Amino acid sequence: MRAVLRLFAIGIGYCLAVGVTTAAVTVLFAFIGEGDRLVEGLSALVFFASMLPVFGAFALKAWLPIVVIAEWQSWRNWLVYVGLGMGVGIVGAFLGPDGVVDAAPLAASAALGGLTYWLIAGRNAGRWQVADSR
Repeated sequence: MRAVLRLFAIGIGYCLAVGVTTAAVTVLFAFIGEGDRLVEGLSALVFFASMLPVFGAFALKAWLPIVVIAEWQSWRNWLVYVGLGMGVGIVGAFLGPDGVVDAAPLAASAALGGLTYWLIAGRNAGRWQVADSR
């Protein structure tokens, strides 16, 4: 039962982390430039809605091995998830469809996603493996 609840927490943590990462990318890329803020805000909403599944699918390929190793090794330190999130963001900057994009906003956004995942699921990584000592 603990493993099933843990899988549920991992899924919720991943979905929320992808949402936070996508929102941060949207804000960083849409509102940094010059121009009409209303048009940029509306286009940012459309960008957010369209990019959420894209970021989710792309990040799953990178985060799945990280989550498996973190659960197996019981990594519970928030710095691990923030650092690995930044690494995924930097790699994602070079693997994007348009080639190299600015890596700093992607790394910062992915670090926020890693922190979000840690808050939801990473703090208890590997605890389902430990038998109750009651």
